[in-house]
Amino acid sequence: MSSCFGDFDETLQAMHEGRRGTRELADVTGFEIPGVAVVYADPSIEVPYVQRAAEHLRRALGQTLSQLPPLDLQRTAVILCTGLGVTSGDEADPGVSWSSVEDVARAELGPDVDVYSITNACSASGMGLALGSDLLQTGAYDQVLLAAADSMTRAMLTMIGKVAAEPAQHCAPFEEKHVGAVLGEGAATCLLSLDDSWSGLERFAAVSAIECSSDANHPTAPDQQTIEETVHRAIARAGLTAGDLDFVVPHGTGTTLNDQCEIAVYSAMPDLTSRAVFLPLKGGLGHTSGASFLMSLLTGMAVTRGTPPPGYVPGTTIEGAGALRWRPDASWTPRRGLVCAYGFGGANAVGVIAA
Repeated sequence: MSSCFGDFDETLQAMHEGRRGTRELADVTGFEIPGVAVVYADPSIEVPYVQRAAEHLRRALGQTLSQLPPLDLQRTAVILCTGLGVTSGDEADPGVSWSSVEDVARAELGPDVDVYSITNACSASGMGLALGSDLLQTGAYDQVLLAAADSMTRAMLTMIGKVAAEPAQHCAPFEEKHVGAVLGEGAATCLLSLDDSWSGLERFAAVSAIECSSDANHPTAPDQQTIEETVHRAIARAGLTAGDLDFVVPHGTGTTLNDQCEIAVYSAMPDLTSRAVFLPLKGGLGHTSGASFLMSLLTGMAVTRGTPPPGYVPGTTIEGAGALRWRPDASWTPRRGLVCAYGFGGANAVGVIAA
């Protein structure tokens, strides 16, 4: 993983400490957008904004590939996920070359590797996980390298600026004071395999289920009924009940529509809310768009392996959120969790993970 805090270990530590990786927009991009004050960005990355997603992907891929033996590229697929799939024509910046995340993947793995691109808003890497599962289950490939990367772009920043009531200073999921999402940047990668000990390596964690839905109910607003159905299908596919889950990594964007919808979904599941600890991440990482699901998934997996959980606890919460558990007790031993992403246009992804 690569985030506003650095690599995977640095990110996990910063989140546990409850730090926020915010910086002034103009300091990162060199331009201003009405209604946008800050973004979440890594100060150690000093390339122009149109090259930042590629730089994050290069760092994340390097971490993953350094732990793997050489891959058989004839039997390996790469699934590359982004939120908008922005091209150089959309983000022209005179005198600065555009860095394609697909070019990075081919440079790191080889020019002939099969690359599948998924562009599906905030749930893109959840959809990528579902595609990867299908490719493995059908025997099309022996292993799948799942990758996701995003950074701030003029297109996305302008949209965020138009829907926010006022410029937000940080992302505040499930808080009364929230005024809208704040964009972040980052990348995440992992190797998917049906073999628990692929090439003699210990698995990091297991994906017990992944469920997706596309309801197209509204351009931006989530649909509670569809999300509820998707959550229940994922839990059932994993062979579990809601009361078996130890934690939830919610989508938690800090927007009124998303946060109220999510609280309604979870509050209708008393077996879940009476047991599970809720671990929102975007207060520290910002909204990393197409990379957000995979970053949440890997964080949740790390928690099942004993990594201290993220420390973001809402202050004064929105109605209904006060009844949820935001801090684990001393006896908490997380083994199973729910990971959620709900994108624009009703593109939803829900995964169940286990140690």
